[in-house]
Amino acid sequence: MSFATNPQNAVTYVSDPSHSYLKVPVKLVEKLDFMNKISEYSFFNDEYVWLEEDCDMALFFNALDEKSLPEPMIYSQTLEEPAPFRLYPRFSAKTWEEK
Repeated sequence: MSFATNPQNAVTYVSDPSHSYLKVPVKLVEKLDFMNKISEYSFFNDEYVWLEEDCDMALFFNALDEKSLPEPMIYSQTLEEPAPFRLYPRFSAKTWEEK
């Protein structure tokens, strides 16, 4: 199974009424090793990082390019209410290390 078709690497573009994020598995963020560049406008829990669309989402695609990896499967989700993950911790190097 290739990187692009592996379901464990799938990401989801999530839009709520006010903004959009890319939901990426934590293991993939760690594999691509760009945690130190993610802003506090992104959120995370033990399983996923929601990368804010304006700058952090580009970090993900840049990390793929740097490692010469193809884009994984990308799903789309539109929410009618504010995204529930907005209640999770905002990303920072300190909170990431403490997880």
